[in-house]
Amino acid sequence: MFHVPVTGGTLAQPRVYFQSTHAVVLLCPAGKEDELMIQPAIFGTENVLNAVNASPSVKRVVLTSSTVAVWGDPHERGKGRVFTEADWNITAHPKKFPYFYAKTKAEERAYAMEQEAGGRWSLCSICPGAIWGPPTGSRTDGESVGQMIDLLSGALWPWSPPLGVGAVDVRDVAMAHCLAAVLPNASGRYLLNSESTFIMPTAAKILQRAYPRRWLPPLKPPLWSLVVFGPMMGLPVDVSKATFRKKPLICTDKAAKDLGITSYIPIKQSVLDMAADMLAKGMIPWCKVPVAWPVLMIDVVLILMFFYGLGRLFGLC
Repeated sequence: MFHVPVTGGTLAQPRVYFQSTHAVVLLCPAGKEDELMIQPAIFGTENVLNAVNASPSVKRVVLTSSTVAVWGDPHERGKGRVFTEADWNITAHPKKFPYFYAKTKAEERAYAMEQEAGGRWSLCSICPGAIWGPPTGSRTDGESVGQMIDLLSGALWPWSPPLGVGAVDVRDVAMAHCLAAVLPNASGRYLLNSESTFIMPTAAKILQRAYPRRWLPPLKPPLWSLVVFGPMMGLPVDVSKATFRKKPLICTDKAAKDLGITSYIPIKQSVLDMAADMLAKGMIPWCKVPVAWPVLMIDVVLILMFFYGLGRLFGLC
């Protein structure tokens, strides 16, 4: 996959163009959602596809979207609902789930532009969930890369939030893009999922066995602590409330039928390969100050107050 910033003109004679459309930030100041998150995602999509329109050689566009364009809350259509490519996020709003809203509107705009092009080029969109696995470079600004750093450096100790996602290996995502690009009958959206899980606690458990000397978080925080302190960990309050202890059910039959993807790299292998690769590259420090230290201090105070109250009740102090 490759990404090309286009400000005008045409693309240099490709037959297929891969585009990743994404919001710039996951968290942004209140009132700045449209400026910093929504419009950049939509404008970036339009910018690239306008260049595609001006390049007659391009016949297929493969866009990287996300499962957050499919749902925001895994139970938003009822508990037990299995999501398919026909579903679009119905909970996202510019002020609530603005990141999800940006991803949804960017993908919708891409399909609108495909229709406007009148069949000159076709569009496929790949919708993975949380992407894990070994990174190709050493950048640390990716979401799962940052999570791996926080896990292995002790920054998340002692808690890892049990937020439900569909997880998939980056190598399977890359393969899906390539297959969508070259298979003539490929069209429309494709959901990818190796496992629906609470990815952070799952990864912590896997890593604890492989790296017992690392400070991996053994506990899952209660929802109230995520609501209060989650933003310090890069977790918007709305996202924590919507996904807390909810695993999405995802149908990947379309990817199996059209792209031939009938099996996925197990999440355990994704996590271990990712950790080994990042450690070999020197991307993970030995330790970081836990971001949950305010929660720890409050818990200690509450516990002391509890035992003090018991002591007063029974005349021990």
